[in-house]
Amino acid sequence: MLRRRVSAHVSTSSTSDSSSDSETMGPLTNGDLNSRPERTARLAKSTALKRMRCLPTNLDLLGVYTSSKKPSTRTSSNGAGSGIGALNLDLNSKSRRANNNAVSLADAESIEIDRTITFDDIGGLDPIICSLKEMIVLPLVYPELFHHYKIKPPRGVLFYGPPGTGKTLVARALVNECSSPDRRIAFFMRKGADCLCKYVGESERQLRVLFEQAYQQRPSIIFFDEIDGLAPVRSARQDQIHASIVSTLLALMDGLDNRGEVVVIGATNRLDAIDPALRRPGRFDREFRFSLPTLEARKQILRIHMKEWESKPHAGFIDEMAIRTATQLGMSVVMLSYGAQLVRNNRVAGPDLLAFVIYQLTLGSILSDISQIYTALMTAAGASQSVFDYLDRKPVHKPNGTLQPQEFRGEIEFNSVSLVYPARPDEIALQNITFKIEPGQTCAFVGPSGSGKSSCINLLERFYDPSGGTILIDGREIHDYDHKYLHKKIAMVGQEPILFNRTIKENIIYAISDNDENDIRDDAAVIHAAEEANAHGFVTDLVNGYNTKCGQRGGHLSGGQKQRISIARAIIRKPTILLLDEATSALDPVNERLIQDALFYNKDKQEQRTVLISAHRLSTIERCDKIFVIHKGHLIEQGTHEELMENSNGIYQELVRRQKMDIDSC
Repeated sequence: MLRRRVSAHVSTSSTSDSSSDSETMGPLTNGDLNSRPERTARLAKSTALKRMRCLPTNLDLLGVYTSSKKPSTRTSSNGAGSGIGALNLDLNSKSRRANNNAVSLADAESIEIDRTITFDDIGGLDPIICSLKEMIVLPLVYPELFHHYKIKPPRGVLFYGPPGTGKTLVARALVNECSSPDRRIAFFMRKGADCLCKYVGESERQLRVLFEQAYQQRPSIIFFDEIDGLAPVRSARQDQIHASIVSTLLALMDGLDNRGEVVVIGATNRLDAIDPALRRPGRFDREFRFSLPTLEARKQILRIHMKEWESKPHAGFIDEMAIRTATQLGMSVVMLSYGAQLVRNNRVAGPDLLAFVIYQLTLGSILSDISQIYTALMTAAGASQSVFDYLDRKPVHKPNGTLQPQEFRGEIEFNSVSLVYPARPDEIALQNITFKIEPGQTCAFVGPSGSGKSSCINLLERFYDPSGGTILIDGREIHDYDHKYLHKKIAMVGQEPILFNRTIKENIIYAISDNDENDIRDDAAVIHAAEEANAHGFVTDLVNGYNTKCGQRGGHLSGGQKQRISIARAIIRKPTILLLDEATSALDPVNERLIQDALFYNKDKQEQRTVLISAHRLSTIERCDKIFVIHKGHLIEQGTHEELMENSNGIYQELVRRQKMDIDSC
């Protein structure tokens, strides 16, 4: 029974539209279909539609006519089109060799279009139609002529212009113009956003399947509507997933020279929104602009839609309609002309048509905006998965401390602390580190790159928990403290400061939370913090002062200016412990010394602050109360600058000597 119905459908698919196909194919039931005609009539249409989701409409192009094997029924193994009516076509041997992966046809299925649409049904686009006949119609209709004279016609065309100007209509008519009774063109139409998928590699796979199916069913035309959603302009801030999709599309288009009669057409509302690489020779060779219809174009559109009226309109009516639709697109002109015909035949009342036109004018722009938003949302679907993965991440060590003492002095003590990073389990970053820092002291970590200086600072910020040993603050283990409370008392400034595209003032007060006990957001507090960071001078020299925009990631400021703004942002919180990880590396010695005098070595200040510095420039830490020399994860030496210089065989003295030699050589 199933084979008879598939055969009936195949015999009529080349001459009937989708509605007639639905009537030909009956539903599949467990019993005799003729015994229950009411049920058959009710389910016929829905069952046919289910099958059409798995069957390509022009089956003759897949070798079904020439194949001696009949289509067989089985459930798809990959789940695509599963259930009653899912069919896997037994292609001929040539098609099977070209598609070794046996990809589901539902991923790349040609569509059936209205075969009555031709170029004669399109008005106002005569120059574009004439060019398309030369570029696409003639090569597809007479391929042997172009092959004889070794002429390679263009394989890519790009349509651009406002929405509703006929880009999709021209693409559909182009397929019919290239088709003939014994030679039909397979038409693949895809929305740019529909090709995107949140799963890594799935979008690229769908594109490859699409081009493979177009090759198997050649001659064929692939039409990408809203291609800017699929291949937008690539930039450094774009996610890698989307860049991979664009690269895959470019590679597939570059391979069209050896694919035979396959033409790719793209359509977009904004030409500047697509990647420039698509517009290079060999891809989209020609670009056609679809402008708003002129007066003569509107007259031509009206004549086309009124040519089948029983009572022909006079020329004055067409001229008046063309003038009054000066700001309307072709779709609006069609709506008005067809509405006038309905009113004239007393099928629609005049007030009803007027109400419909008002609704269309009101909702048209809104629906257009929604379509643009939908494209943008689908474009970001791949990147959003990474965002949700990040939000769903859970910390390995949950902050379960509750200690919030009234007094926080800033005493720091490491007792046999060791650290192994989770990403490098075979490498020991710190091993048996033991030292003690009194409240209010300024101390420094020095040593070669990769010795473990930043690791000590990361442990104090609780970016990681030690693999062994304990870290005490004011005599209590660090994990006993409430997480938010601890970060109010400890501030950190890194070597690469992070600034937002806001004003300098907003970047400084960003460190203060809404419920911070030191919530002082007035201008005096901002200026005081900037003065301590030696930033007030250059800020006041700017045209807009503290209202100057920093730019994305502080791009409008120099490296030293960004570091001083970051230090001011840390100071305004009034932290008890201040951590500086190469925070003054971009400053000149003069400004660096001024910051040191204001922050570290001014013992007359009212607030007591413990400062830890990680630095390569040893001249910045000579006046520290204590210096810790770390080498290959071990604490080798500790003491003041004078004490460490007395050790002639020490690593610290060797580092100082080498830096002085480098300075002298420069």
